[in-house]
Amino acid sequence: MFQDSPDKVKYAEYVFVYCSLPTAGSIIVFAQQYDIASKDAISGAAVLVLLMWAPFMFTTAALLIGESIAGAGLSEFSHYFSIFGAVLLLFISAISPDWQTYPKFVVPHIALAALLFSAAHVGCLQNVKPYGDENHTMAVSMDWYLLTYFGRLWLRMVLGLVVPADLLLLWTKGREAAANVIPITTAIALLIAVVSTIAFAASPDEQEGSQFACWYRYGKAQVTYDLVLLLIGLLFKGFVLTWVTYKPALDTKVPSKIGLEGCPALGSEDARMESFQASNINPMRGIVKDLNSAKDASSANIDDISVGGVLAEVSKEENEYHAEKSSKCGVSGEYVYRLKILTAINLASTLFQILGNITEHSPSTEKGTPIMTLIQMLNIFCYDGMGMLAFLVFHSMRCNGWVKVQSSLRQFFRSLQVSI
Repeated sequence: MFQDSPDKVKYAEYVFVYCSLPTAGSIIVFAQQYDIASKDAISGAAVLVLLMWAPFMFTTAALLIGESIAGAGLSEFSHYFSIFGAVLLLFISAISPDWQTYPKFVVPHIALAALLFSAAHVGCLQNVKPYGDENHTMAVSMDWYLLTYFGRLWLRMVLGLVVPADLLLLWTKGREAAANVIPITTAIALLIAVVSTIAFAASPDEQEGSQFACWYRYGKAQVTYDLVLLLIGLLFKGFVLTWVTYKPALDTKVPSKIGLEGCPALGSEDARMESFQASNINPMRGIVKDLNSAKDASSANIDDISVGGVLAEVSKEENEYHAEKSSKCGVSGEYVYRLKILTAINLASTLFQILGNITEHSPSTEKGTPIMTLIQMLNIFCYDGMGMLAFLVFHSMRCNGWVKVQSSLRQFFRSLQVSI
């Protein structure tokens, strides 16, 4: 409608702001009042709209305040949060012995990569100057740019190769097999980041400005290379998430080839039962034993069905117990579950990065529109803020050093009270 208007961007922003407002709650009342057939769907959609309104609210705020929060750009703001979250994760890792061994040492690995990327990116953003036309800029400091590019690629390979590969191997082969492979994937991730950075740094004559000065500097060749890595990572992470969602962890019906040390719940039948004896289902086993003893010692006829019913209940409890243990793959603290959450978040982030990459790659793509602003902001929050996202995912994991620190602090303050 406003294609030829000089104010079409303002019209687009107005329509975006107006349409981003959540649906009124009264529609649920009307749907119930008039007994509309899809009233349940309407109720669910109204809740979903409220959930989806949050990212649109951020975009609306950015349109109104010029894409800045407290004087800092959104990217810089996200990186500060990422640095804070990554430092906290490294601190937890330092006070948690369990996090310093496999498989949980992957968490400080993620935090270190996120910290390097965000710290370098903040330094790079301080050295950005206009270059060429009004939409393009370039980082003045080559050192900051190369460090940022290395950190970005390293973090991408950690999240796109090391983490999903580790998750898949824990799920399909067990802890022992995954522990043997993770040094290889870690070395490959680091090698790709180093070689890519050196390769682009060796071609200084091909530099040009970009919309994202701390992301791209070497023209379409770099953008295309970035897109290929993103697509490969997207496919791999999508495959891993699909597999761990629809396939059981190992095979609980066949004795595991890796033994009890690989995944305790899935070892031999004897090992599984030995582990199970320590569970909270032991009292039920005691009931069965007492019933059988009473039946043998007494002349009274104890119904076999009663004993069989209890045994069936115990068998059901055992199956549920082993199913729960198998999903953890012998790793405490819900680590595998949280690894799946982080992989899902990064999968969504990769989609936003691909859309941002296409924006840079295709000159015909309209830039600065509200939809493209939303995509870029989601990209910023999901990737530039990865250190904080990783902290939110892993910080409450059990078996961390917070418990020990809290206990030490309580003992310290109690000693002060006694001395007083």
